[in-house]
Amino acid sequence: PVNERGGDPLQARLLLNRIKELFHRLELNKPVPADPVELRTFPFGHQLGLTLEQEYQLLQLPTESERQTFLIEHLDRLLPLVQEMEEVRRKAKMNGHFRNVIPPS
Repeated sequence: PVNERGGDPLQARLLLNRIKELFHRLELNKPVPADPVELRTFPFGHQLGLTLEQEYQLLQLPTESERQTFLIEHLDRLLPLVQEMEEVRRKAKMNGHFRNVIPPS
């Protein structure tokens, strides 16, 4: 059941898992709620790599469940890029040429 204040509990769990994965991969130590029901989309909108246009789109979505879906879809596109960047970094370290790795585009 969808609670518009808290959105969809299943979506909240999916979103929280993706946020935790992103923060882990980027080695960011940012607080996230332990309980998905406590997760609100607005506080995380500016921490998840959204462009200004995407942040504006997020702000225009009328319900929490729509915002959850928007952020899940964004993270589903972003996480593979972050994973690829990690792999490039790992290989560069193994080769001894690690300085600043430009992320793949």
